[in-house]
Amino acid sequence: MVDWYRGDPHADIESAKGLTFEEFGAYCVVLALLRLRAGAIPDDDRFIAGWYRCDVRIWRRLRERLIAHERLYVSDGMLRSPAADDDVAAAARRHAAAQAAGRASVLSRRAEASDSNDVDPTPALAAAPEPPLIERARAQAQAEIAAHIQGLGPYDMQDLVAGLLQAMGYVTTVAPPGPDGGTDILARKDPLGVATPQLRVQVKQCAARAGREDVAALRGVLDPAREVGLFVATAGFTRDARHEAAHCGAPVTLLGFDEFLELWTRHQDDAPEAARAHLRLAPVHFLAAEARRVGTRDPIPRLPPDADMPWPGTGSAAGVEMM
Repeated sequence: MVDWYRGDPHADIESAKGLTFEEFGAYCVVLALLRLRAGAIPDDDRFIAGWYRCDVRIWRRLRERLIAHERLYVSDGMLRSPAADDDVAAAARRHAAAQAAGRASVLSRRAEASDSNDVDPTPALAAAPEPPLIERARAQAQAEIAAHIQGLGPYDMQDLVAGLLQAMGYVTTVAPPGPDGGTDILARKDPLGVATPQLRVQVKQCAARAGREDVAALRGVLDPAREVGLFVATAGFTRDARHEAAHCGAPVTLLGFDEFLELWTRHQDDAPEAARAHLRLAPVHFLAAEARRVGTRDPIPRLPPDADMPWPGTGSAAGVEMM
């Protein structure tokens, strides 16, 4: 359910173009229903006519007109709308960004408390020591990057994935806004598209993990003789989705947030500037753990504070020979 969405008068005016007053009124009612029902309602004439308070025959006529004007569409027996899809996706991104920002805030507060707290820990806290600074920083950075990516628009995310593929040596074609037929990006290793296999890519950016049906839908549009599938989902994949990708036909490679971020970190310098503008990462250097261990060993022997300093030629103190 979308409890809140950003109103856009320009989009409202644009959505009214080509519609009669009656058609636009019906569209607004259905759009509100779609927002209340997470973007999909049963394509049931009597159900919708009841909400619209009109004769079923009138709604059927309006439904056909709204579908013809591409304000509505039917998928798997459910009535949907591109505008409602965008609103639901934006709400999911806001929710995921808020969650990621909350996790980052908690990690930041823990780090500040650890740095400033000089009180001996209680036995309960001592049993669960605070992770090293580098681990806390890594976790906070991951949360902030995840929140930023979830805040990107769906087409910005498509461009970001296309930029990664270009950095890896692919020539890409990105689907224009609107229904994409199950393919967001086509990628090939040569400009003419002669070499095989080619990549057919689907990008899913929402708070819910991609499921088996999502992976199966991508496989359904693959040409097994020439193409392999790549599914990028920032929220990850369900167990059934991973089984579907690995065992049920034409190969589909799954790329979750961690895998995408690893590849982007490695290849971002070779990506187009337009893609890097969506996600520009800066390295932060920490001392490696093995270097920290070596660094704790003082190369100059130290005498205990209360030891007598030996004079040259008189021997040693505390077992340390003075040169």
